[in-house]
Amino acid sequence: MLKKYLLTGGLAAILMLGACGNDVPEASEEVETEKSTDQQENKSSDDNSEAVAKLQAENDSLQNRIAELEEENEDAESLHDRITELEEENEQLEEMAANDSEEEDSAEGENNDTENQSDSTGEGTRSDPMQLGSTAQLDVMINGDDYDDRYEASAELTISEIIIGEEAYDMLIAENQFNDPAPEGYQWTLINSSIELVDSETEDYAYYVMDHFEIVEGDGSAAPRESAVTPDEYGSEYIYSGGTSTGYSSVLVPEDNEFLIKYDGFSSNTVFFEVD
Repeated sequence: MLKKYLLTGGLAAILMLGACGNDVPEASEEVETEKSTDQQENKSSDDNSEAVAKLQAENDSLQNRIAELEEENEDAESLHDRITELEEENEQLEEMAANDSEEEDSAEGENNDTENQSDSTGEGTRSDPMQLGSTAQLDVMINGDDYDDRYEASAELTISEIIIGEEAYDMLIAENQFNDPAPEGYQWTLINSSIELVDSETEDYAYYVMDHFEIVEGDGSAAPRESAVTPDEYGSEYIYSGGTSTGYSSVLVPEDNEFLIKYDGFSSNTVFFEVD
């Protein structure tokens, strides 16, 4: 009886152990599955972290490049502004250079005019006559109401041009058809001159302008004097201080000989002009 009980108990124990043995492998499989899942999740997390880090690095690199481009753009704008400033400065320098050149040309022209005047204007004497276009300084007198009532004044006389020969005679005929032709060996000449009263002791009395022109031939003799009705005739009018009188004087000049134009005012105001 006891033996039968022991066998039965032993068999039961063996069956229980068998049952327990079958449960152990199932628990082990579950653990291994969980480990595999955790490993996959960890690997996926690591992959995501690497991707995020890579994207972050690319973003940082892009931000750095953007900063560089902004700096380059600022440099380009600064360079453009500097180029604009230099262009403006260059324009100013060119304008200054042009003004300086004009001033130099003007000064050179004035110097040349002065040199020409000093070389060719002459003193106004017969041996050193003045050139046409030159201005002679004259001392003149202005009469008051009484003979002893006289005022000193200064005048400037300029001969601007002369018209000789047929052209001059045509102008005389146009003015008056009865004007006579020039005598043999001479030709009519029109002297275009002006006189300005530049300074005077009086503002109340006027200076009387008269035609004082004569012609002196090369041999020193005076050319014949004949009158003609002259267009816009010079002289025979009064001018006050600051006034000007302009007009033509008609004279006879030799056809083939040299001559000088003489303005015969007072003894101290005799001026000779040379005709080229």
